[in-house]
Amino acid sequence: MENNLTFEQAVAKYPQYLSITEEGACETIRCNKKNRLAVNQTLKVLKNLRKVIKTEPLKGYDCTDTGFKNTECNWGICGENPKVFPDPEMHTWPYDFILYKRVAPLFLAEAIRCPLDKRDSNDLNGCFYKCMFFRHEKRSKKLSREYVLERLDNQIRHCQNLLQRKSNGLN
Repeated sequence: MENNLTFEQAVAKYPQYLSITEEGACETIRCNKKNRLAVNQTLKVLKNLRKVIKTEPLKGYDCTDTGFKNTECNWGICGENPKVFPDPEMHTWPYDFILYKRVAPLFLAEAIRCPLDKRDSNDLNGCFYKCMFFRHEKRSKKLSREYVLERLDNQIRHCQNLLQRKSNGLN
C-alpha cells in the first residue's frame, strides 16, 4: 500500500472509498458504513485463505496482556494477512489499509464461518471460545491441513450456492 501519502492525498487518489465510508471520531478516520462483507467478497476472502492454508504452516498468537488481548491464526479469518483481505473496501477503515496496511476486516457474510469456528448457530460468544486453534485442538489430529481445507471448502461451496441462488432470483 502507500504509506508515503497523507490522508488528504489518499482521499484524492482513491475517492471511491468516500462513498462507502463515514467520518469517524476525527476527520482523518473514515469508517466503512458496512460491518459485513458481501457474499462475493466473502468468497474471494475464503479462496485467498485457502491459498494460505495450502502453502503456509499453521501459526498463531494468543496474547496474554491484560487490557490488550490480541489473538490471530494464519489459517483462520482472524489472521492479519493483507493477502487474504486485499481490497480496501473489505476493511473497517479502508484508508488506514491504504495508508498503513492496517488489517481490520469486516465480518464475513451472514451464515459463513471461519473454517476453525466450531460454534453452533445459537452461540452468542465470540469465535475465540470455540476456535479449534485456540481451544487446543491443534494438538490433535483433527486440526490437520486436510481437515481445515475440508471445512473451508464446505464454506466456499455454501458461498457459491448463496451466489447461485441470488443470481436465480432466490434468497
